Amino acid sequence: CKTSPQKYNNSVDLDSSLMYISLFFSVLIQVGTIINLLKRRNMLGEKVGTFTGTTTDKVLPAQGGFPVFETSAKTSGKLAGVDVQSMATYSASVQPDGSLYGECPNAGVVMASDGAATFRATGCGQMTDDGGAKFRGAVYFQTSAPSLMAVNGKCMVYEWDVDGQGNATWEIWEWV
Repeated sequence: CKTSPQKYNNSVDLDSSLMYISLFFSVLIQVGTIINLLKRRNMLGEKVGTFTGTTTDKVLPAQGGFPVFETSAKTSGKLAGVDVQSMATYSASVQPDGSLYGECPNAGVVMASDGAATFRATGCGQMTDDGGAKFRGAVYFQTSAPSLMAVNGKCMVYEWDVDGQGNATWEIWEWV
């Protein structure tokens, strides 16, 4: 039985090949995106802190024509599994695009029964519809209190949410 060679249209073969190559790379990109999302998700370690409390605001002189606010916060909760009290003062400045940039330049303290920790934080945020604000950022603790040593020398990430009445929640995770 003899078979004759099949004739192919080169332009059809090229188009099909390009389609399969394009599909292959599209799948690779999607898989890579999923892997990157999983890696990012795994960067967020254990939750190490949860605080609730109240805030009071003060308006500071504007910078470059944009408002600046100073907020003092008094909260209580748990840090590294320990019952703590916290006080902090931070400033937040409105950016040209309407977002907020906030800093707590080593002006925060967390008190446990066996000592205290200081902290510094920075974050970006926005005003909320109810007149509050929400920030996401990084916080660094320094302590000699034995019960809080688990937070020393680590970068933590946080969510700081304040409603229009000044009620605040602060949740902190280790960034791994």
